[in-house]
Amino acid sequence: METIKCPDRDYQLYAYEIDPTSEDGEDKEFVEMTRDGEAHELAQRMNPRDPAGRKRSWKVRLKKAYLGVLAENLIVKYLQNQYGQEAKIIKERFVSHDTHVDIKIHWNNGKETTIEVRSSFAHDGMSKVVCEIFDHLGPYTTSFKPGEVRKNFYLRGILYEGWEQGSFCYDSKHILYFAGGAPGHWFKPENKGRRKTLKQEGAEYWTIPLRHGLDVPEIIKEMRSVGSAV
Repeated sequence: METIKCPDRDYQLYAYEIDPTSEDGEDKEFVEMTRDGEAHELAQRMNPRDPAGRKRSWKVRLKKAYLGVLAENLIVKYLQNQYGQEAKIIKERFVSHDTHVDIKIHWNNGKETTIEVRSSFAHDGMSKVVCEIFDHLGPYTTSFKPGEVRKNFYLRGILYEGWEQGSFCYDSKHILYFAGGAPGHWFKPENKGRRKTLKQEGAEYWTIPLRHGLDVPEIIKEMRSVGSAV
């Protein structure tokens, strides 16, 4: 666990370091399998236009798909390790944007938790990312996507480092941070939600400043309360 010290609080994240240059070659194989397998398949189904309607190249779509797949897979692994026999963590296969849920937790008490993972690349230092720049991203609409199924929780993945000459390089060491999250109802305007466009014309995101959400130990505890409820 890594701790970022913001002026008003300490914020804990979980870091996965991926080093394709390591001598054993395991991370290099992992990156290639993720990029050329699941991410490649996802990129082929991805909308060729971004939320603002601008056309995205294949390279951009594959990079975005790699980030999403990496974050979901590593967060699923972390959640299963944390909850053990209390629950079964399931990554849902993508079928349609209208009905898709990234992750479901099936608790032993019969309850279900739905999760959306929002992931981004970070260029600045993590202290600035956590304390000043980044938000938790909740429900959103765009000109191409008028709505989506609301989830019980929204979790945050941040991919850091791995940049060479301004472009992400799969062969460089990079770190995937699981950066906590927030319950879905927190994004409502009467709670903590703020509406932003994130510089995307025709888009509307409900957000919460990252440090005002729940860090990793807090979000694990909050989701566990669903599984322990009678």
